[in-house]
Amino acid sequence: MDFSCLTADVGGTNVRFGVVNHKANDPSRPLITDQMIYPCASFESIDVAVETYRDQLKQPLPGIACVAVAGPVKNNIVRMTNRDWMISGMDLTSRFGFEEVILLNDAEAIAYATRVIDPSELRNVKPGQAMEGSPTAVITAGTGVGVSSIAPFDGRWYPLASEAGHISLSPHTAKEIALFDFVRSVSGSISAELMLCGEGIRRIYYALAAIEGIVVEKAEPKEIAELALKGEDPLAVETLEIYSSLLGSYAGDIALTFGARGGVYLAGNVMRTIEPFLAKHDQFRTSFENKRSMMHYLEEIPVNVIMVEEPGMVGASAWLDHSLATRSRLGR
Repeated sequence: MDFSCLTADVGGTNVRFGVVNHKANDPSRPLITDQMIYPCASFESIDVAVETYRDQLKQPLPGIACVAVAGPVKNNIVRMTNRDWMISGMDLTSRFGFEEVILLNDAEAIAYATRVIDPSELRNVKPGQAMEGSPTAVITAGTGVGVSSIAPFDGRWYPLASEAGHISLSPHTAKEIALFDFVRSVSGSISAELMLCGEGIRRIYYALAAIEGIVVEKAEPKEIAELALKGEDPLAVETLEIYSSLLGSYAGDIALTFGARGGVYLAGNVMRTIEPFLAKHDQFRTSFENKRSMMHYLEEIPVNVIMVEEPGMVGASAWLDHSLATRSRLGR
């Protein structure tokens, strides 16, 4: 059955909308049209964002919506982690006349996107040999940090959401210990999200400057990353070296946790920006594999950066195809 759906990706900073025309029995990546992106700060709620998109679309919204949201989903409701929004599938259905609204975690959606995006849209930052039919893991970094996995069962792939972005993160070198002590004195407990989100790059940069007695100007995380990529600022280079090391250690933990022998995927604006640094320098790979008796296990796992700008929408629409096909197969 052919049908259209609204697909959306609601992050802590931006909300993206698009329309997908689904074709029956077509396993390829969904083609998203009428894409628009808005700053979340422009709206009081998701309702106003949907209204704005509907008005600019200048045509009726599709009957079904599948929305990826940065936060845990319970009973088709999400209280966002890094934005004061509550999103309810039932409320959206009632407000806009949808037949159905499906909410899923954004990292969960990206996990499903890995099944349909083209290999040309990936950049390898750690070589390895993916084990066919094995689980894969996704780590996404932007306003926050999200983690998910996808695993096969009965001939289909099923994503598994988690909140592993909020687990504790540990230092491993003397410099990292000093860095964590400084950050802890300001922020309290240290989670993976605190250090590995986009703001984490700036947090590391300023902390290193304070520890080393260097006066630095205010800079956005992307500016710091670009300085490091150009090699124009030694402190920025050191910042990305430490960030890469922390990310590598964390990604190795995630790979072991999910048994991700099918590979690890990195997604989000932060990962796309620093991809050349991860590929060129060895901090990420060394820390990823440095797990004592599990080094041989991790050496075989490839790590790729997803270069697609809207993997959440791609995954959400692909997941909808999967969900409807499963219902049809079960006669529901």
